[in-house]
Amino acid sequence: MTARRLNRLRRMTFDEGRWRAREATRTVADRVRFRLRRPRWPEPRDPQIAKAVAERLSNGQTRCVIDPTFATSIRQEVLARWPDAASDAAARADRILNGQYDLLGYRGLRFSDWHSDPVHHRSAPRVSWAEVPYLDPAIGDHKIIWELNRHQYWLQLARAAWLTRDERYAREIVVQIDNWLDDWPLDRIHNW
Repeated sequence: MTARRLNRLRRMTFDEGRWRAREATRTVADRVRFRLRRPRWPEPRDPQIAKAVAERLSNGQTRCVIDPTFATSIRQEVLARWPDAASDAAARADRILNGQYDLLGYRGLRFSDWHSDPVHHRSAPRVSWAEVPYLDPAIGDHKIIWELNRHQYWLQLARAAWLTRDERYAREIVVQIDNWLDDWPLDRIHNW
């Protein structure tokens, strides 16, 4: 094993060695920072910023492919072409409101927190990302944890909010964002 490592070091270019040394230094620094002070998102989360972003998007000043000023006419067209679209969107979003997530081919998963793997009944440790044993079965399947934390299901909630005009779905996204930000310190735990 040692001979292989030495041989690998000999074949390494200077640039690769410098890059690896820099990454190792950053990893150690992250571990030390995590132990000294639990990282936090900047406080307070300013509601005025959120309001300004929402106003900008609703006024059509965006680079988005779909111009927000067309939202009403597009919604009407979608509902005219697909009359069941709103009820289908609501059914999918209601499952999420009831705590049932369909991820990675699993249906109806129930997560106890942002760190849990409900398939294997395990939870990832809240340690520096550099100390998470990703392949250790004792913490569960990190892909399931990562998939929940990618928040792709928010599209289901947003679709339901848009098609049904039921604010519960939009509120759930905001609640989850706040909860997630409180539970996931910036740039320190395994999802980062």
